[in-house]
Amino acid sequence: MKWRTLEAGKISVQYCGTLSAAETVVKFLRETSSDLPTLARKLGEIPEHYAVVGRTSTVTCAVVDHIRSVPIFWRYTERNSGPLVGPDAHILRTSGPMKPFASNELCEVAMTGYVTGPNTLISGLSQLEAGEVRYWQHHLGTTENAFSYRHWPSNEFQLSSGSEYEQLSGAINASFARTMNFAGTRPILVPLSGGLDSRLVLGKLVEHGYSPLHAFSYGPPNNPDAETARLVAERLGVQWRHVQTPTKRCRAFFDSDILKRYWDFSDGLCCTPNHQDLLPLITLTETGEVPEDSILVNGQSGDFITGGHIPDAFNTEATVNTNLLIEEIIAKHYGLWKNLMTSKNLLHARKKISACLDMPETPNDISATQAAALYELWEYKERQAKYVVNGQRIYDFLGMDWSLPLWDREFTTFWRDTNVSHKYKQSLYCTWLQQWNYRGIFTDIGNTITAWPRVASSILACAAIAMRLVTGRKRRDQIFRYLNYFDRFGDHYKIFGFHSFWKHAQNFRNPTSMYTKAWLEYHGVSLDSLVH
Repeated sequence: MKWRTLEAGKISVQYCGTLSAAETVVKFLRETSSDLPTLARKLGEIPEHYAVVGRTSTVTCAVVDHIRSVPIFWRYTERNSGPLVGPDAHILRTSGPMKPFASNELCEVAMTGYVTGPNTLISGLSQLEAGEVRYWQHHLGTTENAFSYRHWPSNEFQLSSGSEYEQLSGAINASFARTMNFAGTRPILVPLSGGLDSRLVLGKLVEHGYSPLHAFSYGPPNNPDAETARLVAERLGVQWRHVQTPTKRCRAFFDSDILKRYWDFSDGLCCTPNHQDLLPLITLTETGEVPEDSILVNGQSGDFITGGHIPDAFNTEATVNTNLLIEEIIAKHYGLWKNLMTSKNLLHARKKISACLDMPETPNDISATQAAALYELWEYKERQAKYVVNGQRIYDFLGMDWSLPLWDREFTTFWRDTNVSHKYKQSLYCTWLQQWNYRGIFTDIGNTITAWPRVASSILACAAIAMRLVTGRKRRDQIFRYLNYFDRFGDHYKIFGFHSFWKHAQNFRNPTSMYTKAWLEYHGVSLDSLVH
């Protein structure tokens, strides 16, 4: 999204996204009797995406939407003449005394891919968190904040009234109506995978008669995701293009200046850059296959928001100890590199998680429902808002507009307030998709994407059973780790070469681990220096 300027007398506003958020901030700055909670409440009524920085000679106000779809960073100046605030963390870092990276935050970003809480890698350089509204009074040198949104059930984990199916239908249709209204008549381009969420996006746009509409997929030839996407696009009658990403070109791109420029543009000094769509979109642009003034609409992040990440341990009637909650978060989110999971690093992680969730230091028992809500709260405000949604920087970097219908505020709030039993394993979502089933795209086309083609999967399954009997599970798993170089994610690993993959195969979790390592090395930080 493009940043714009709104001048209102002595008030200067830079904003991104919907104009209504900028106008709300202007009104707040004009009315000296208005208070921050009131501003937060009014911003909370805006369903679209936005980021706003408003200034006068004496005060500054900055806000981001409910999912921090466009980040804002801030730091104080030595002269105490008000904060430096803006979307570029690198510019803010150099607009004053240069400070080194903070060691605890370096460890955290290496373990997770992002820095949690309001911190960044630089001490004194902060980021606004999801839904945050922050206000500074320059002459007093003070700041205060409030939140327009918190991902915590507002009605004791129950839908307010009516049929869950009907409410979900209403939220989905309202979300896509806003996306289409934003797009106007501009072409919409959908990155299409074999999963449920991008199918929903493309299917809804077709159902509502939006045109012009295009879809694309990428990766190695005949990969399972792209093959499924092709079938979905054909069933919906949408023009589809598969962008091949040969290993040679991927390696050249990974070493290119344009990727480094993108890293500086997108990392915010707080998270590993997400660049999965970048090379395919550059390729489509170079071949003239991206219609002018296109809007990018992807399926982020239906799997999380609809309950797909709730741990099995919280699907119970029993109580859950908060220690188990913390360990579930660590097991899922802090294991990019096994060698970094030392006692010292994990102790800091546990303290950070407790602080982010405002939990008491002494462990206590809570209901499984509360544990599930806390788990989702943590992932929402940390991984989703700081790493997943940051993938939108790809489109900003390329000068393209975008919309996130599955992060629309109404859709997000619906799932926040839905009973955990309807979210666990995406129960309600999958039922709704099966019943809606537009043109049969959820029943006639499979959605099981395996790491290997069907024949190879069958052979490997038999080999895995035999090898476990002969060598044991642990040794079998170690051997099979090396085969990942050739699976559906192999195109990512091949960027780094087999030697590097072989060297680290038993230590890293997934391709994000390798990308995080490379990004840290770009900033002059080695993983070995973070093993404490």
